[in-house]
Amino acid sequence: MTNPMTIIGVIGAGSCSDEQAALAGKVGELVAARGAALVCGGLGGVMQAAARGAAARGGLTIGILPGSRRDEANPDIAVPIVTDLGHARNALEILRFADLRYAGQAHEITIPVAIAGVADDPGELDFVRLAEAFGNEHERTYGHQAEREEVECVALRVVARVASDGVPQALKAAVNPGGSAQALGRRLAWFGPRHDLIETPVIGRMSLAAAPRPGPLIVEEYDSTCVVPPGWSAALDLQGNIVLTAG
Repeated sequence: MTNPMTIIGVIGAGSCSDEQAALAGKVGELVAARGAALVCGGLGGVMQAAARGAAARGGLTIGILPGSRRDEANPDIAVPIVTDLGHARNALEILRFADLRYAGQAHEITIPVAIAGVADDPGELDFVRLAEAFGNEHERTYGHQAEREEVECVALRVVARVASDGVPQALKAAVNPGGSAQALGRRLAWFGPRHDLIETPVIGRMSLAAAPRPGPLIVEEYDSTCVVPPGWSAALDLQGNIVLTAG
């Protein structure tokens, strides 16, 4: 395994004095000079000055934006990441996982990266400990481990989560009490020999509501399609999940 690129975060006010901007720019230059990536809030003030300094030295700059538009990032951000979380993005919990396997295996085991952190720097990985953790989990799951086999890292995963006391605004909007959005169209769909072909309404999630809507329906989203057969109904719960009910 090889060490991943070091990522250094720079946090500061959205507006700053010329002296503070110069200092932040110098920090950005030093981050890039060390071959590290700079991550910041992606907007103005200290964040922009640091990103400008890093970009001037050819460094990679990443902006974690509070809004939903990439073009809100300052011009020195190479990788803008939208969150649509507002300032709640500052309370994000980042979890990292590694999908590991023995060389030649066709399946992986997911191991939390935190257990392999170096004691004086949890952000730095101890790959020997990570491989040991994989071996222990392999033995717990399958009853054995192969200590002499090479361990491969197939994928690294990053999960970001933030605690919330309420339903996100986007999901509140999805729970449309009136279910008034218009159908996207109709499509012939086959529901088996009992129902055969049926001209079926195609709707978006916004057309669903808390009150059940009877099938047949096709609910289309940008990343998935939900089919509601005849005799079933679909509704949204308070979290915006589609709930199918028979009868």
